[in-house]
Amino acid sequence: MDPYEYLTVFVSVVLGLAVVHLLSGVSLILDTRVREKLDWIHSLWTANVFVTTLLVWWFNFALTDVQVWTLPHFLNLVAYSVVLYLMSGLLYPVRGDEIVDFRAHFEANRPRFFSVLLAFQAVDFADAALERQALGTSWMPLHLISIVVFGLGFLVAIRSSNRTFHGVLAIAWLIVCLGWGAGALGQPILVR
Repeated sequence: MDPYEYLTVFVSVVLGLAVVHLLSGVSLILDTRVREKLDWIHSLWTANVFVTTLLVWWFNFALTDVQVWTLPHFLNLVAYSVVLYLMSGLLYPVRGDEIVDFRAHFEANRPRFFSVLLAFQAVDFADAALERQALGTSWMPLHLISIVVFGLGFLVAIRSSNRTFHGVLAIAWLIVCLGWGAGALGQPILVR
């Protein structure tokens, strides 16, 4: 087992738990015996966290070329997975409490949810710096711009309860994630 395989097993398990948690929440919604008041913004963020988790797992494969691993790089990968798991836990309660109104649930957790998303942006920036050093890649300007723009958006979202703003932010995040994913279709995972 090489260092990449050893280190990423733990990260993959936590990312997998995040996906399982999201899918468990969605399966409860689909259960015909359960009647909840759904919310389109909550549903969009569910899709966003799912897609983001898949993309983080996919793009981590580019790290197979890393020959020397540092503790900060490993801890940053762990932080990615932990933050994504926390996002899924804020969308659907870990305790198994029944949600009757997803809009009220999202609003109650909104400041914490967007604080965790802000932490995700910080982890993403640190990851870009660490991988630039480890893989000898260059900065990707669009990636850095998206980190700053969404970081500012999440700061506003922590304080604002404006539904239009939250809807636009959720749609923008999904478009950017799908764009990153579409850019990876048919492409090597890492282009040097």
